[in-house]
Amino acid sequence: MNTRFIVALIITIMHVISAHRVEAQQPSTVPSSCPIWLPSGPGLHHWVATNRPFYSPVAIYYTTKAGGDGWIQNSGSVQSFSTLAQFQGYLASEGMRLVSSIKTNAKAGSSIRFNTTIYYVNLPYDLGLSINVTNVCTVEQVNSNSFIGLPARWEAGIVPVSGLERFTVEVSDPPYRYTWTPTSAVASPAGIYPQERTTHDLIVLNSWYALKSDSRVRYTVEAGGVTSSYTQLGSTISPPVVKMLPGARLQVSMSPGTETTVEATQDFVTWNKVATFYGTSTVFDIDRTAPHRFFRAYSN
Repeated sequence: MNTRFIVALIITIMHVISAHRVEAQQPSTVPSSCPIWLPSGPGLHHWVATNRPFYSPVAIYYTTKAGGDGWIQNSGSVQSFSTLAQFQGYLASEGMRLVSSIKTNAKAGSSIRFNTTIYYVNLPYDLGLSINVTNVCTVEQVNSNSFIGLPARWEAGIVPVSGLERFTVEVSDPPYRYTWTPTSAVASPAGIYPQERTTHDLIVLNSWYALKSDSRVRYTVEAGGVTSSYTQLGSTISPPVVKMLPGARLQVSMSPGTETTVEATQDFVTWNKVATFYGTSTVFDIDRTAPHRFFRAYSN
């Protein structure tokens, strides 16, 4: 990624320099964070259930009287819901209907397992969001409330961004880059990894890079004339903060997930790397025997 955020420290004076600044042309919808796995909660569930039409087949898994595995699923149909409560009511109604049809064949005291996947329609693809819960309750205990408020397991990170103008993913290892704009979508290398699914109001992070912990992943989002970059931990990439502490010690604070490098110079022409850090904050001792030096730090 070409953009670097730099902080220069001269004795006890700190000057922050950003690589670029883009003035907003209209209200920006760029998120303050870009979480890999969206936190479960009523707000997110409401958005998922109401933002566009989808079909959501419901399946029930159970243990048969013979001790085997049994399951039943409805066909599902394309529907639109205006509230989360309506969607939950649909799940409860279908879940109870399916349970009533298998009670005579289910082993007494066995657990019911429930699954539904939301498949959005009117997109260039079917995007699945899975609600997959084991041991909802026993066959005898199940009721309509058993299917309400179930936690969701997202098969990919979902970030709503209305009026998206550009979205870029960069993975260091294996090397991969994907750029989406309203007029094009280019992956490099192409045809190797799962299909990207980002669209004009929905950023989708593929699980193969969203879950990577062994290489650097960076996301760049542009909307409303504002550009923001994020780490694989979802935090915005901000300039590191450098402070001189008593006892010739240097404190460097950085955005979670960034790689931050500290450099030193005597003449502001030649800069030499002092150290590279990962994490959110670090403190290290400065060599007191070294000549008088100036320090700077940058994150990427």
